[in-house]
Amino acid sequence: MNAERGESLAWDRVGRFLQQSATTASDIGDRNVRLWSLVSGHLKTDHYTADDMADDVAQSVATAMNNMRDVWSTLTTDPAQNTLAQPIPTAFLLFDSTGPSRHRLLEPVRIEVGSLPTSGAMPHQARVLPPRARVALSGASQDGIEPLLKRIVAYWDDNSAGYIVADINPNVERPVTAETETGSSGGEGESWFIDEGLVPGLYDGIVYLTDPPALLASVRILVEGPPPEGPIVSEAPAEPIPETKATV
Repeated sequence: MNAERGESLAWDRVGRFLQQSATTASDIGDRNVRLWSLVSGHLKTDHYTADDMADDVAQSVATAMNNMRDVWSTLTTDPAQNTLAQPIPTAFLLFDSTGPSRHRLLEPVRIEVGSLPTSGAMPHQARVLPPRARVALSGASQDGIEPLLKRIVAYWDDNSAGYIVADINPNVERPVTAETETGSSGGEGESWFIDEGLVPGLYDGIVYLTDPPALLASVRILVEGPPPEGPIVSEAPAEPIPETKATV
């Protein structure tokens, strides 16, 4: 029974490799067609300029590099990894307290995206990842989850080929006038207010996608509270230490 199960798993891996190879070949073919369409369009013009030549050469090099990347990923990636539990990275975000109801993210975090499952009728279209990943949070303070979700964003970065988890930082001082409060102008007084701040505490969460469905990273967020106050020093003079008499 165990031998049959092992053989089944082995052939399952072979089948998944063939499926992944077919997807890679389709992506490469579609990429090559787009490249030749671009070159053909330039050649059909009356004048094939040096700029056109430079553009075609650059596109050809980029296409070749992308094709080699897909081939290398197909040969080195476990085809069964999408159906097996895999370790995921952990992103740590630290919000430093800079004043009353004010916090700043000390450093954004980049999440690398490896081989993700494809879906849809056209394989080359399935490789296009959404510009934003979703973030889900939980924590001891339920009141602090909503302000965090309003500030944290995970956006796709083409330069690093991954998602950047950053702070959009909407908590700034803004003027409040009679027009903004009542909807009419003509108020003379003007005051300032600060948007809702973050609630200090420790929060856990995940960064994930729905198309394709994938868990990108776990998230641990620490929102620091105000710095602790120093020890209270009394201004009263210290009382002298009473003298003790030695006994014989």
